[in-house]
Amino acid sequence: MGDHVDRRSFVKSAALTVGALTAGRARAQATSPNEKLNIGIVGVWGRGAGNAEGVRGENLYALCDVDERTYGQFIEKFPEAAQAKRENDWRRLIEDPALDAVVISGADHTHAPCAVAAMQRGLHVYCEKPLAHSVYEARRVREVYRECRGKVATQMGTQIHATDNYRRVVELIQGGAIGPVREAHVWCSRTIPPLEPLEGTHEVPDYLEWDLWLGPAPDRPYHPGYLPGNLNWNRRWDFGNGVLGDMGSHLIDLPWWALKLRQPETVSAEGPDPDPVQCPEWQIVTWQHGPRPDSELLNAPVTVKWYHGGQQREYRPQ
Repeated sequence: MGDHVDRRSFVKSAALTVGALTAGRARAQATSPNEKLNIGIVGVWGRGAGNAEGVRGENLYALCDVDERTYGQFIEKFPEAAQAKRENDWRRLIEDPALDAVVISGADHTHAPCAVAAMQRGLHVYCEKPLAHSVYEARRVREVYRECRGKVATQMGTQIHATDNYRRVVELIQGGAIGPVREAHVWCSRTIPPLEPLEGTHEVPDYLEWDLWLGPAPDRPYHPGYLPGNLNWNRRWDFGNGVLGDMGSHLIDLPWWALKLRQPETVSAEGPDPDPVQCPEWQIVTWQHGPRPDSELLNAPVTVKWYHGGQQREYRPQ
């Protein structure tokens, strides 16, 4: 029994460190069924199914989704999870004492509350990007992680970060291949079309737990226009952060990583008039970063500029 506990403790601390989730299947070849981690999947379709692939070598112990239809799709892809426990409320799921870790892949506005609660329960956490829905939430996640440091392993899912090409570019820049970098321009062609008013009364489908999908968002009547798919809800401030919050997590990651950037000194933004409901159709955001004195190559200010919104020339980097 003692050997088993020691082995399990080691697995729990090592399995979910950076990169380990994507290598779960290979590691499982040398791991007995009794030594596998019990994983809870929060949000089982879309990115949830993709992220579950990375922990397939562990025990897919519990599934959680507000849309009953997604379970059948998930089991078709992961038949080994046919007997997994099912919950429609992640708050109940994380109370299970047999659970070791959660993979969070629900709608953006639910990421931080679930991650914070899971860490406070002592669970390891893999959270799909974006990590949070607001600056406050991001700081709260960091605060709770620090309280739990050494007890839980965490990782944010930004898949491109782990690709060979990204790593090569980072090595080239940090190795001085293009010399000192003073500006970085990041452009995304995605445009958010104007939102249509969601009017009328609609009955909540039997397969959907609408209140649980809303979670911490302001209450409102159900409308099919909110679902499915992140391009419906993500462009609404109550549920997402538009193109910058969605694609910026991927694309700005490269200069941030390669240039070892820290918190910016100033931030400015251009875009259409602020809308209380819809994220901007186009946007230009400028971050001014100070020098990084720990590196001779990077010891100078850097400007990072983000552009998104259509094919119009004025929205593209010069």
